[in-house]
Amino acid sequence: MRWTRVGNGREPHRGRRGGGKCNADNQEEGLTSLGNLRKFTFKELQSATENFSSNNILGAGGFGNVYKGKLGDGAMVAVKRLKDYL
Repeated sequence: MRWTRVGNGREPHRGRRGGGKCNADNQEEGLTSLGNLRKFTFKELQSATENFSSNNILGAGGFGNVYKGKLGDGAMVAVKRLKDYL
């Protein structure tokens, strides 16, 4: 699965309140469009954060820690790893 971009980014989203419909013609079946976002595998994030090393913690909150990471293309990212609640 991958994220796709809908439209050209200049057109406003017209939800149900406005009576318009989302542009489903530009979406592949079963995918959600969230602008210009990319979906990462856990393995990619694990590698970028050096296995979620404590040396890379930027902050902590009620839902989990935020880690500094570097992707394979050199882009710096912040990754929030949610706590496991059973």
